[in-house]
Amino acid sequence: MGSMAINNCIFYCDKTSKKFGSKDINLEPKFKISNNTNNNSKIIVIQAIVRGFLVRKEIINFKQIKEISIDYNTDILEKNPMIQRLNDLLPKFELTDKEEYEINNSNNKIIAILYPNKSIYKGMINERGQREGFGKYFLSDGSIYKGFFHKNRMEGRGRIININGFVYEGEFKRGKSNGYGKYLALDGTSYKGTWLDDRQNGTGNEAYPDGSFYNGNFKNGKKDGFGKLVFKDKNVFEGYFVNNDINGEGAFYWKDGRIFIGNWKNNKMNGYGIFFWPDKKKYYGNYIDNLKEGFGTFYWNDGYKYEGFWKEGKQNGYGYINSNNGSKYGFWANGKLENKITDDKTIKFINKKIEETKNEKEYNDFLLNIAKYEKQIIDGSSSQETNVISKDKEKINNNSWTNVYYYIKIVLIFLYIINNGRYSIYYIK
Repeated sequence: MGSMAINNCIFYCDKTSKKFGSKDINLEPKFKISNNTNNNSKIIVIQAIVRGFLVRKEIINFKQIKEISIDYNTDILEKNPMIQRLNDLLPKFELTDKEEYEINNSNNKIIAILYPNKSIYKGMINERGQREGFGKYFLSDGSIYKGFFHKNRMEGRGRIININGFVYEGEFKRGKSNGYGKYLALDGTSYKGTWLDDRQNGTGNEAYPDGSFYNGNFKNGKKDGFGKLVFKDKNVFEGYFVNNDINGEGAFYWKDGRIFIGNWKNNKMNGYGIFFWPDKKKYYGNYIDNLKEGFGTFYWNDGYKYEGFWKEGKQNGYGYINSNNGSKYGFWANGKLENKITDDKTIKFINKKIEETKNEKEYNDFLLNIAKYEKQIIDGSSSQETNVISKDKEKINNNSWTNVYYYIKIVLIFLYIINNGRYSIYYIK
């Protein structure tokens, strides 16, 4: 039997404020790996990954078997309370018209077999004595398989009820779950999607006992590729996974209105991205391990902005603050302005350093994504999901009122960008 393991990666949110000169700034939440899942008010479970794949019993072809009456009573096995509870998780297993036709027109014999390990088979066999066609297999541990066989192996459609607390119904090939299938457990875990050799592979929907769920791609039993993870507290991550970890481009939506869209590595914000706060503050720049690091620009909601360098989440190095009264250059250390700079030579040096950073490939790649990120902030959906939504919108755009609404929305988005950051006009394509 396979095992079921749960791997939890937990985010702790720190909403404290720091002083940056005369300006206050709410820092993005700090993230921390922990195994403590009891602080429900302060944690976000980022990975409640159930790695318990379909457990199957190897059906052994014994040389010494005993044929018994087809009327041999197996009711006591099917009336096991655990088996009945599991069987009730899915609708009654019904044969299709095609399956019934194949059974009724088969030349295979229907018999009952008792194996040395006390397991029982009742169903069809071929001329070589192999399980072939439809049948029921009562395993010695109390588990039951009902479905189709080919050359003694589970093959085709079937349902296996495992005495350890779960049921799988779907397609089998070479004795393993292959193709589309449903997995449900008594603890509330479920998976509906495609399988490859007893592991989630392809696309599927996975739900967890705490109420969180994941829709997306799997590979070799793990989250891999694009997916959407919705947490118990309704926070949402939407983006890319590699080997169960968040890696690549993705967006995290907090239910309190905070949003980060950008690059991730090993479940942490790493690389360039955009962080938005509900009070209209925002940061465009680089992160390392969830903290601002390197070059970035912070915008306050009163029109001020800081553009320059950061370290461990604080202003650190050369930069300038821009307001309606002009620009003030300086050198920051650990979030504090250490030296004001007024001489033209040093100011030119700072501007040159900033421009050199902006000309780097990684930053330019970020610039190309800014318009997409801003649209995603407003729409509240990923680029992949937006593409699907856009196709659906095409079907109703013949309605004139729909067109009017669409253009009004575009105007409102444009006004939003102007009022909250005139810099963004530069990025409109």
